[in-house]
Amino acid sequence: MPLPGSDPASAAAVNPDNPPWGLLAAVGVVLGSLALVVLLQVAGIVPYFVWRAANKLPLMVGGQPDKNVILISILSMLPAHLLTLVLAWLIVTGRGKRAFWKALGWAWSPRYGFIGDIAACVLITLGLYAIGVALFYVFGNQETELVRMLNSSQAARYAIVVMAVLTAPLVEEVVYRGVLYSALQRRTGRLWGVLGVTLVFALIHVPQYLPNYGAISAILVLSLTLTFVRAYTGRLLPCMIIHTIFNSLSSVGILLEPYLKTVPSPTEQTTASLLPLLLSTSPVVQLISHLF
Repeated sequence: MPLPGSDPASAAAVNPDNPPWGLLAAVGVVLGSLALVVLLQVAGIVPYFVWRAANKLPLMVGGQPDKNVILISILSMLPAHLLTLVLAWLIVTGRGKRAFWKALGWAWSPRYGFIGDIAACVLITLGLYAIGVALFYVFGNQETELVRMLNSSQAARYAIVVMAVLTAPLVEEVVYRGVLYSALQRRTGRLWGVLGVTLVFALIHVPQYLPNYGAISAILVLSLTLTFVRAYTGRLLPCMIIHTIFNSLSSVGILLEPYLKTVPSPTEQTTASLLPLLLSTSPVVQLISHLF
């Protein structure tokens, strides 16, 4: 709902496909969300290194950061997600002048309603999951940075699952299919809007999944499907439902994997976890460790 003092008529007139924010502001939200991830991960990890150095504890274990560094980097995603939503709210609402959810197309289908939307989203997600499994059979299932993060500790596994289900779908759909797609398709047209957002979303997740081309292909298919749904329906809510169901199915596999002794199912995780990637290859940790 709009804030007290805002214009209700103006709020009601907002069209998600003709947003009042521009492409530059939308790109700023995307870049801001990535910057928040990196800055908050650094803000969490540096004090931990300072504490270890003060207590004369080794900063590296076997040439790699210990499991607490990975856990801290994962947990820092939660405040990054919350601040990203605040940033998106400021842009979408014009600092409270417009209705946030209405401007993004957060609504059930006027024709099929809640039941019809849920049924369609479930069927689409099951199809996506089947395609993902097929892609893993075609390309193989090489170990990725995300899998190493999952295997670092049970706490890391649970933290990833919680954010994959509760915060990542909401934040990523608001940023990419909400803020970015709306502005891009108005500037370039629906086709280029779909292709552009599909590629941006997929590319941002590539570092987590290298060298697993099955996982990368699955993310590309997921991104294309979600963006097409947004373009076809004019609504963001179905995208969030599909994304949440997809991540929930993957999270079940993640939780059961230690007991079944199998490789986790394809999963789509949080926005561009860049620092864990850098930490896995050591230069950032090496640089920080030399400071103490």
